[in-house]
Amino acid sequence: MDLFQSIDPPTQREVEALYRENATSFTNPEYVRISHIFVQTAKKTDAEVQEARAKIEDARKKFRSGEMSFDDLVLKYSEDENSRFRGGDVGFVTVDNQQIKSIYGRDFVDSIFKLDEGEVSGIIESNVGFHIVKATEHQQAKILSLDDPIAPDNPTTVREYLRNRVFQERQQEVLQRATREVIEELQAEAEIVR
Repeated sequence: MDLFQSIDPPTQREVEALYRENATSFTNPEYVRISHIFVQTAKKTDAEVQEARAKIEDARKKFRSGEMSFDDLVLKYSEDENSRFRGGDVGFVTVDNQQIKSIYGRDFVDSIFKLDEGEVSGIIESNVGFHIVKATEHQQAKILSLDDPIAPDNPTTVREYLRNRVFQERQQEVLQRATREVIEELQAEAEIVR
C-alpha cells in the first residue's frame, strides 16, 4: 500500500527528544548471570538428601583443591540438564524476579547477588537442591543510555527500540486514517433505506 511507504521514519532528533522525556523509564535492575553445579533434593527422602549433600560437597572439595575446573565439575556432577552442556549457564537473574524467588527461595537469590563477577560460591541450599554458583557477570541497577541494550539478553538498543516505537505509532495513525477514509467513502456511496 502506498500509504505505508510514505511514512517518514523518525529522525535522530525525534528519538533523542523522546529519550530525554522518558529517560528514567529506561532502567535495568541489578542483575547477575550465573552458571551452576546443581544437585536436586526436591521429592527425595532424607537419606537421598544426605547423598545429594555428599555429592555437592565432593564437587566443592575438588574445585577448591584445583583437582577439577568448574566446567568439568558441571559435566560430572550437575543434574541440571538444561545448562549442563553450556558450562552450567542458566542465564541472567534480576534482583526483582519473583518467579526465581518463589522457586529457589529468597536465601538463594540473596546469596547469588552477594557474588562478585567471576566469584564462585560455596554450597548454597535452595528450595529444590544444592548449588555451587559462579557469577559470570554482575551489573548494578542503572538508567540506560540511548545506545545501551534494553536488557542484558536482548541486543536491541534503547535508540532502536524508540525508533521502532515511533515508526509503529506512525503506521497505526496511517492505518486509522485509511480506515476512516474507507468508511466515509462507503457511507457516501451507500443507499440507506429506512
